[in-house]
Amino acid sequence: MGKRDDDFPPSVVRTLGLRAAYICSNPDCRRLTVGPHSDPEKPLITGEAAHICAAASNGPRYDANQTPEERKSITNGIWLCGGCNKKVDTDWKAWPAERLRKMKAEHEQWIAAEGMIPSLPVVTLTTRQTLRLHQKYLSQITPELQTALREQELVVRNPNRVELSNFSLDMNLPEIVDRPGHASVPTGPAVRIRPIRTAMTGIVRGNATVTAHPLGPTHQWNLEIDRLPANSEFCFAFYTVVPDESMPSMPYQKCKTLPDLFKDPEEMATHKECHFYLKGSYQFVLRNEFVTTAIFVPLLFKAKERAINSYPVQDSPEPWKVWNDVLCSGATLKVGGGNNSGGSAAVYGM
Repeated sequence: MGKRDDDFPPSVVRTLGLRAAYICSNPDCRRLTVGPHSDPEKPLITGEAAHICAAASNGPRYDANQTPEERKSITNGIWLCGGCNKKVDTDWKAWPAERLRKMKAEHEQWIAAEGMIPSLPVVTLTTRQTLRLHQKYLSQITPELQTALREQELVVRNPNRVELSNFSLDMNLPEIVDRPGHASVPTGPAVRIRPIRTAMTGIVRGNATVTAHPLGPTHQWNLEIDRLPANSEFCFAFYTVVPDESMPSMPYQKCKTLPDLFKDPEEMATHKECHFYLKGSYQFVLRNEFVTTAIFVPLLFKAKERAINSYPVQDSPEPWKVWNDVLCSGATLKVGGGNNSGGSAAVYGM
């Protein structure tokens, strides 16, 4: 190791530490490197201002093209704890200068609260081109089933280095969910998938009656995951069918109250009118408090092919005009009058 003529001056060391908030810049470490000293007038600093390109010849990542001023400038430095500094200099081929510069920039963004706020989870919903066999839910595929069913695949991925919590997603789909399919989830998180049922209220007079029949299938479902670990992925598949013609469905039959936008699905992006979508929320911890963030995923539905594709996730429905279409309430209600004195009844969705 050659003589170190280009060590950082004290002002650069101090500024590097302050810009890093005295936290190790390695995102897999982030150890605090400052604390109280036994002397009440002194801090105890355990971090180090490390050279990205070595200050002396034969050092790790030494760049002969650098001037002495460049070697000892703040642009050639990164703040690390003692352990990480030794690691990047000992195994320096695994830690090239480009990697350290990128790590430094991302750490300073994180300190500035840009990176402390995690990015949105990746949420996609797509229709598979073929059906997959499932031992429990689809043990065989017949021509009739191949025509009737479509297999939808929902993927939820947390691309962040931090955990996300209380993930909830409501699905407003263009087809009725017939049965579940394959699922791949990490071990540990609690997952719950269930249909969304509209609560109904009945008001009767005289001898009228309101009768609820067994619940039917619905196109509105909810997914809840108590936590999304860092860099985790959840995958859920389910089979859907065309809504029954007796149901007030879109877009398989004409509906006077809603525009028929599905002859040319690409116009959806132009008109910004969204009938089918995923929406929900999740939480993350910022400065020891839970912060709630909304998510919205518009779905593009091609009725002829019965194919769903999702637009990129966003944190607001804007600028989409969202329609609350109801393909099936999930319940069949029968309203009847009295035999003698008569009566009247009304049913309301809540």
